[in-house]
Amino acid sequence: MTTLAVIPVLVGPLQVLIALLPALLIALGTTVIALLKPSTMLKLLKLLWRLKWQMLPVVAGLVALVWGGSWAVSQLGPGAAALEAGKDWPVIRGSLARTGAVPGTPSPNSGGIVWQHKTGNEVFFASPAVVGNRVIVSVADMAPLGQRGRIHAFDADTGRIAWTGTPDGYEPTFSSPVVSGSYVVCGEGLHWTKQARIVCLDLLTGKVVWTFRTKSHVECAPVVDGGRVFIGAGDDGYYCVDLKTGKELWHAPGENYPDAETGLAVHDGKVYAGLGVGGAALCVLDAATGKELQRLTMPYPVFAPPAIAKGKIYIGMGRGDYVNAGVGGEVRCIDLSTLETDWTFPLEMTVLGSVAVDGNDVVFASRDGCVYRLDQAGKRAAKFDAHVPISAAPALTDSTVYVVTEQGMLYGLKRDTLEAVWELRLGTKPLFISGPVVARGHVYVGTQSDGFLCAGEVGRAKVEATTNDGSPLPDSGAFLWNYPADQQGGSDCLVGGPCIGMGADLYVPLKTGNVKLTLTNAEPQATAVPAFPTVGEHPIEIRGLADAIVALDRATQRELWRVPATAATAGAVVKDRCYVGTAQALECRSVLDGSLIWSREANVVAAPLVSRGRLLYATPKALFALDLEATDAKPTQWMESDWLGKVCGPMTLKDSKVYVPFTGWGVVCLGAAK
Repeated sequence: MTTLAVIPVLVGPLQVLIALLPALLIALGTTVIALLKPSTMLKLLKLLWRLKWQMLPVVAGLVALVWGGSWAVSQLGPGAAALEAGKDWPVIRGSLARTGAVPGTPSPNSGGIVWQHKTGNEVFFASPAVVGNRVIVSVADMAPLGQRGRIHAFDADTGRIAWTGTPDGYEPTFSSPVVSGSYVVCGEGLHWTKQARIVCLDLLTGKVVWTFRTKSHVECAPVVDGGRVFIGAGDDGYYCVDLKTGKELWHAPGENYPDAETGLAVHDGKVYAGLGVGGAALCVLDAATGKELQRLTMPYPVFAPPAIAKGKIYIGMGRGDYVNAGVGGEVRCIDLSTLETDWTFPLEMTVLGSVAVDGNDVVFASRDGCVYRLDQAGKRAAKFDAHVPISAAPALTDSTVYVVTEQGMLYGLKRDTLEAVWELRLGTKPLFISGPVVARGHVYVGTQSDGFLCAGEVGRAKVEATTNDGSPLPDSGAFLWNYPADQQGGSDCLVGGPCIGMGADLYVPLKTGNVKLTLTNAEPQATAVPAFPTVGEHPIEIRGLADAIVALDRATQRELWRVPATAATAGAVVKDRCYVGTAQALECRSVLDGSLIWSREANVVAAPLVSRGRLLYATPKALFALDLEATDAKPTQWMESDWLGKVCGPMTLKDSKVYVPFTGWGVVCLGAAK
């Protein structure tokens, strides 16, 4: 199989560098040739010899600086907690039932992001493994130059890195790691990788124990059973190797098993392997020898890892993949003793993630945008329609089903009815194909652009009123709609205060009367309301005055500090910092004493909006975004807004849309372009 488009990757920056490469090489070559002239080299060596005693302290100082800097960086902040004992995670999704949850874990049903790991160009396609207080996941580092892979072990509670495993030359990776005893096993590579490896790391340290090279990519997640590792190697078929040594025990060659990418199931001495494009079958192999015992032809390619429970095997299939939608799919239940089909559940589109089975419930998600719960007879018991394709496998606890859509929404659904009780936006850019895992009262999940996330908390599910729900800011702004719709500019500012988001509603304080806008439809539906919900606010209030920036204790209105400034806006408080606009600049100050941390020249006309490490601020002619995590970042224009006129009040962030009051337009909804 030669298809490259299974996992799309953004390569724009690399294309730019490639275009510049000839000029760079010419300049570099000219410099090298000049330096390599014998006369130039002789003069350089004589100069260095004459200055040897002067250069020695400089060289020693540079060595000390590099070593000392590395040591200091390694000591910054507390480390990860000591490894706690936990149950093995020998297959993707934790067990052959594929529930994606640690047994007995509390079910989160409220809250937002607990911690987030986001560094450079790291992409997370894989589903994590959770053992004790470690969350282990593979990485595809898609830097424009020097793409590579690694495996992170996070402290589950804090997000601190316990270790990072980096085998020499490790390629960007799609395979999901598994854990057995003290061993972490994972594949290597993306779909176009050649001669990828199976790698084994030490659970405590992340050091390489062994590697085993194949002749193709190893996107498949391994299975550990009986001290052996079973894995698919793409066009190179299936392998079985010894867990402790990595020694090959048997190999089922690729010519007999095309597109061997599906996660395997090993049960009662047999290996159950689905074949994708070119295969479209469920193969049964002898676990001891690799000999094929039976092959069941399927109507579609089989990409979903098989689930096994109560003497049955459940497989999802379809014509689509992570790029192509494909029409047609099904979930099939097969009796393990006879390998006869018990029932099939036809679908309009593919099931890519594994089926989760617990008790009498069979739960899965499809790229048709729906989550299904079937009973043991294959009859539909409940359905949830997200209206957006779902590629990742669901996670299933005793009370809740968790799914992530391809548009980055995480849903918590009541297990019996599949009614949504909690939702959280994880990000705004695809791909979202990492299956969520539930453990320790949280959901752990990877994204392509927003890093690796720990989300949710256990408690009573509640809807909170807020002016900033913490969802990601869109990369750029586009005009979606305004309310009142008949306002098309003018001299009056119709909005009298901040808009408040709560559930599916946006509360807008118009000077003509307060309204509630229901946002479930394309066009908001307005209802007059007498009062607004109460917003939970930061205990410190930052006010901008004509001659000062002042911090107040919100409860008592006691002044905490005051710094002289010609303030133009109120301040946005995030952790220990506040962001405020003055007549000439956007300023970042310490919440503790008001001391200036940094300042950037700007004419800011409304209080900044901050979420997930990005800041949005308004000027008279445009809205600008700033990456707060990059020390040298420059503001980028988020949206040209002078045609709308003047921003005349605070901005509100809800579900990755920004609501801005403009003079004569009412409240304007800005978001990603449709």
